[in-house]
This record gives sequence, C-alpha cells and structure tokens, in this order.
Amino acid sequence: MENMEDRQLFRKFSDRFAELKKRRSSEIARKDSSASRSHRDQGPPPQKLFAET
Repeated sequence: MENMEDRQLFRKFSDRFAELKKRRSSEIARKDSSASRSHRDQGPPPQKLFAET
C-alpha cells in the first residue's frame, strides 16, 4: 500500500522536475544568446585582439 503511494509521488515529482529542468534550460539558452549578443556589440572581435599582441 505504502509502496504504491511512494511510486505515485515519485512519478509526480519526476514529471515536475523534468518540466522545471526544461523551462530552466530554455531560460539559460535565452540568457546565453542575449549575453553573447551584447558581448559582440562591445569592443573589437577576438581575432583583432590576438592579431595586435
């Protein structure tokens, strides 16, 4: 009896966790793309920096 309840709880929890993980990874991807965009906007490209030194 208890075992069944535990299994149901676990399934519920794992579903929720998967959902959260998906949402979090998409947020991180969005953040990364915006960060790289802003980084590209400021300063010279890396190739130029390496050529100067």
